[in-house]
Amino acid sequence: MFQIGWVDYSREERNKIINIIRLLGDQEALDELGIGVVRDAFSDMLFPGISTLQTRAKYFVLTPYLFQMAENASLNNAADVLSFVRRNEEKLVAILVNNSPGADGIIGSRNYKSGKTVKMKPSNIYWNGMRTTGILRYKEASIDSVCRQIASKTSQRAEIQLKTSDKDVAQDDVEALRLGGTIFTPISPTYDVMRDATIELTKDEAEYLYRQFITSAETKDSLMAHMLRSANVFPTLLDIPEKCLEEPLRSRFILARNFAEFIYGAHLLYNIILAEGCGIEDETTASINKDFEKWLEEYSSPPLDEIVAVTKCPIVTAKFFRDFDGAIRAKDIEGAKNIIIARERLVKPGRQKLRRPDYFSYEAPIHWYKLNYRFNTAKVIAEDILKALKEA
Repeated sequence: MFQIGWVDYSREERNKIINIIRLLGDQEALDELGIGVVRDAFSDMLFPGISTLQTRAKYFVLTPYLFQMAENASLNNAADVLSFVRRNEEKLVAILVNNSPGADGIIGSRNYKSGKTVKMKPSNIYWNGMRTTGILRYKEASIDSVCRQIASKTSQRAEIQLKTSDKDVAQDDVEALRLGGTIFTPISPTYDVMRDATIELTKDEAEYLYRQFITSAETKDSLMAHMLRSANVFPTLLDIPEKCLEEPLRSRFILARNFAEFIYGAHLLYNIILAEGCGIEDETTASINKDFEKWLEEYSSPPLDEIVAVTKCPIVTAKFFRDFDGAIRAKDIEGAKNIIIARERLVKPGRQKLRRPDYFSYEAPIHWYKLNYRFNTAKVIAEDILKALKEA
């Protein structure tokens, strides 16, 4: 989780920063109504180990390769290990771009083409995913602690070799040290990584990732594991029929879908209030109004008590859900608008947009679509794995 802040100089400067934030990230990261805790809880249930910053499945194996290379380089200082990994992450950008012409999802490709360095390293982006899938064998291990462990192993090998003149015993001890301290669930490349790597998975890599996703304690009951086991990746999250899922995944999926439908109406109404406050009337706002009317006609209260319980959302957030639901059931749209305005004021004090046309300009609707809980990212990663398994 990261935040971007700025000094409050002027409305113009503030709007420039907001535009930059919109360009930088997925709109699902925007959370004007403070529902991120519920969104993220359902995302972690359906797609544990997946984040919106991930791009392709390949990085789940490239990162272990680089740390393995660092270990083989016999570096005895943690800072040197980290520097080695970072340098090679940078080099890999050019290798992947050149070996995978036209491919999407190569981290740092745009920076590489403009002569800049990679700002967000793949190892940082995929680290939690490697923990969750069991690729990283130590759940609490940080990048820094792994670098220290690799450096320590190098020092211990050197110490063993210095302490004994019996070469056979020394070699046995070194081998035991190597095998006993495996940091990542073992996988070795069948090619020269720093020369021949592509963004596509090999068969061995796909089988490795398939196995990790469907057997890891944290991912084996996930929607990601289901897609891999069934070799079926649906076009969208909402296209997935609940009857094909087993418990407890089915119940979680139904609750997530119900919440996505529920909060969709709140986001539509948010945009209606925003456009009205700024005096905007165009085709997009007309379409949003039409979508809200349709949503209102079809509205059915979701099981809010179950949603609140399973996501462990804060009491004040649960109250917002219940208040909004009550207003909608009573057809009190003005009341629902006031609830949304009050909610934004609570979660974005001093930065709220609604009914403040002199402070915020209307440029585009904000998250006026249904939550998909990282499905788009999970879909790409699942497709990478299944494609490699099918073509092998």
